[in-house]
Amino acid sequence: MSGAAAGAARRPLLDMAPAVAYVTSPRLRNMEECGVPVTEAKGGDVKQLALRVTDHDSWLGTVHICTDADDPAHDTPTCRDIRASQGFWSVRRDTVRGVAPPEICGESGAGPRNRCYERARHLWREVQKNADAFYEPGRFTTFPGYEWSANPNGRGHLHRNVIFRGDAVPEWGGSAVEMQHRPERLWEWLERPTRSAASRTTCPSASRASGRG
Repeated sequence: MSGAAAGAARRPLLDMAPAVAYVTSPRLRNMEECGVPVTEAKGGDVKQLALRVTDHDSWLGTVHICTDADDPAHDTPTCRDIRASQGFWSVRRDTVRGVAPPEICGESGAGPRNRCYERARHLWREVQKNADAFYEPGRFTTFPGYEWSANPNGRGHLHRNVIFRGDAVPEWGGSAVEMQHRPERLWEWLERPTRSAASRTTCPSASRASGRG
């Protein structure tokens, strides 16, 4: 993360629910008591917390649209069901096939006609801003990231937490739905060059449900 946020005073929350995760972290309840010991290279322990907020990528734009009262899809039956926590499984039947829910997103694929992709592309920038806003060197380390939530038919979960370090995070490349649940597309996106150095890593999520390939 950039040093611009270092020592910054508390800022208003950005317009995105994941920022709440930083506010409700143990750091803000009592950082001195909840800090995790970290051994430094020169020896000794420092109290520090590290946090990354990794939303499911396939729901990022969809849920934001459905909770946006000004969006034309807000009052669709699918969005009403999602807000009532009843519509996720019906939408999942489409997303596991690599198809965005048309009632909410319009078209599928990574492009401007997919409203969910466009909304997630905007929110990916907000994810980075939130991580930067709450970063405090030596006390609270934040990382921009998300969960690549691949669920290919018959293969269980291929979920991966995708985490970045640095201020040259690539533009949104699309969710697992736009990538058709193909891991090689994720690797191709992660290997694209950026304007400056940025470390990136992935790690399995919900691997117990990964099934067999």
